[in-house]
Amino acid sequence: MKFAKRMERMQASEIRELLKLTAQPDIISFAGGLPAPELFPVEEIAKVSHDLVEKEGRQLLQYATTEGRPTLRAKIAKRMKDKYHTEVDPDDILITTGSQQCLDFAGKLFLDPGDVVLCESPSYLGALNAFNAYEPKFVEVCAFCFNSIILFFMLFCPIPSVKQSCGNSLIHTFTTCIATLNNSLP
Repeated sequence: MKFAKRMERMQASEIRELLKLTAQPDIISFAGGLPAPELFPVEEIAKVSHDLVEKEGRQLLQYATTEGRPTLRAKIAKRMKDKYHTEVDPDDILITTGSQQCLDFAGKLFLDPGDVVLCESPSYLGALNAFNAYEPKFVEVCAFCFNSIILFFMLFCPIPSVKQSCGNSLIHTFTTCIATLNNSLP
């Protein structure tokens, strides 16, 4: 059977293998990013689940739109407005089933083969796996530099003006900033 060329880059899931280890009772792993099970709000989730089934019944168990349940998206938009004073339209919200789906979606949207992805060292294995299918070039950056890059873009590249300000002058300023940071490191 012939597979797409990108399948040559695919490997067994390291995350799946890590999770197999964490299932062993004598293992305490900090590698998988797993929360402590005793911290799960089981009673609260049971109550919310019960209330939702009572309120929405069989409709709750039916497939929803690919963007996510409209009632959930509306609640998220309201919470964003109430808590963060942002105007978010529910139609601009996309519900994902977890971080991997979101990372895969970001890779589909933004990565072309050969694009550079800056990665903190160490990096989140799930992100590397999700992006790998889109054939980027991963470039490792030390944690201090990575955090400085994020801070730089937060300070100098606010979201509304990214398209306008991300030109050659910004790239020059960015490389100057990084060079200055690298020269100041011990």
